[in-house]
Amino acid sequence: MWLKALIALSGLLLAAALSLRTGLIGVVAPDLVLSAGWFGADADRLTSLVLAGSMVSLMLSLSYLVIRRRRAAGGQAEATADSSSAVGMVAAMLGLVTAVTSTVAVLFPSTPYDLAAPACRGAYLQGSAFYAQTLSAGVSARRGPGRGYQQVDRFEGDCTLGFEGYCIGEPVPNQLTDLPDSRWLILNGGSALVSSAVLQVQSQPTNGDAGTPHESCEKLGGYPAPEKLRFRAVMKPGSANEVRLSATATGAPLVGYAQKVIDPIDGSYPYSPIGSPKDNSPGFSGTWLAGSDVDLLSKGTGTMQLVASACLSAAFPIGDPVVYLARYRRGTLRTLTRLNAPPADSAVLANTACYGTPR
Repeated sequence: MWLKALIALSGLLLAAALSLRTGLIGVVAPDLVLSAGWFGADADRLTSLVLAGSMVSLMLSLSYLVIRRRRAAGGQAEATADSSSAVGMVAAMLGLVTAVTSTVAVLFPSTPYDLAAPACRGAYLQGSAFYAQTLSAGVSARRGPGRGYQQVDRFEGDCTLGFEGYCIGEPVPNQLTDLPDSRWLILNGGSALVSSAVLQVQSQPTNGDAGTPHESCEKLGGYPAPEKLRFRAVMKPGSANEVRLSATATGAPLVGYAQKVIDPIDGSYPYSPIGSPKDNSPGFSGTWLAGSDVDLLSKGTGTMQLVASACLSAAFPIGDPVVYLARYRRGTLRTLTRLNAPPADSAVLANTACYGTPR
């Protein structure tokens, strides 16, 4: 009776450990995993031990049951043969347990192989929309998108966190670019937020709503999306090929500018930023030296595009860019005409403007 109970218990533990270690429970019932706190590298290691132990217990119990039945049927001679083969059976079982646990660890790692750093202790990565690595000083997670909100967790440096979206919040100086960054990333499986300014993003969201704040942001205290960008480019009187730039984008901490050379004569990459993104709100004023790349036009005659984009942080545009068409003749800018609709490559133009050049 006790042997059958041990076999049943070992089978249940084996099924539970496999479901946890392979992430099946996380797919079927993620709330259960989160409420129990059973995730992260420590939980994976403990689950692997339970997996190995339950396999050993199950296999030994089944083997003992088979041996006992054979002894009952075959008498003393059968019992002697079974005893001599016991060592080999145990060795085979241990080899099988090692193979199974190693295979599970390789196929279902606690940290995805394409990430640059291991998972942070206490971080839930399964099902994340994107990932980011903490900087060396570590990061704090808060109840809302601002440093005034209560800290609810702390993660060490140089490890990976998973996120399910972002909210717009307090602009924080980015530790990599020294530019304001108003994105607050929502930790996967929870409602705590971490400023993008203290993270090195390893991947961007890939879902259809990647360019907009997460649906839960209103509840979390997130700011509304910036107002529609207004961009003005004016040729400076008396200064050939110098253009004054100004823009308004209420709610955006940055506005970036860029240019595109249409059909460059040497086939070079046509996109280039105009300096670094501007943080001098509300006007975001700047200057475009429109003759800097005129030698890429055939005999100085042709067209370029001048673009402005609102940015939540360096490298993260939001909303549609505004584009002007610049016409040149013999090396001199002749006209600037605003386009009524963004061109087909507007996403590339916006990204170029928000990436900018290092300060």
